[in-house]
Amino acid sequence: MMNLKALPPTPFQPIPLPIVIVEDSPPWQTAFKTLLSLYPEKFTLLGIAESKAETIRLLKTAPYHPHEITVILDWELPEGETGLQVFETLATKVGINASQVVLVSGTPPHQLPVLPFEQIPKPKAGTVLIPALLQRWEAFQQNGIGQQATASLLQGY
Repeated sequence: MMNLKALPPTPFQPIPLPIVIVEDSPPWQTAFKTLLSLYPEKFTLLGIAESKAETIRLLKTAPYHPHEITVILDWELPEGETGLQVFETLATKVGINASQVVLVSGTPPHQLPVLPFEQIPKPKAGTVLIPALLQRWEAFQQNGIGQQATASLLQGY
């Protein structure tokens, strides 16, 4: 009969939730970066994009699988792009799904179409965005995606 010893569990080191900001307004870019910097152990900013093309490049070169990234998305972008157009392209070209997107927009909610992702009005971003992102960070840690991301990073993903 073999005597097997149980190995002690390895401590799980939480990792920050990877975030991409899609926003063309420098003051709002700064505001979002400042909010995220208040929780460096919870959030890591992968970059800021101002257009659909920049966002795709950023997501394709990020050291994370696209399903691990949360996207803070503006509604009105340069050259007439909307957040929905950006999302549709990200969904088809990169594999981002609606649960990964937080729309933070200055457009009044009643002027927006019904959208498949969480929406936060810009005037409430200072009080609502961080709690929404903290919930995502919790889920990121609990559902194992955070552990997979850590393993991927350690393996040179």
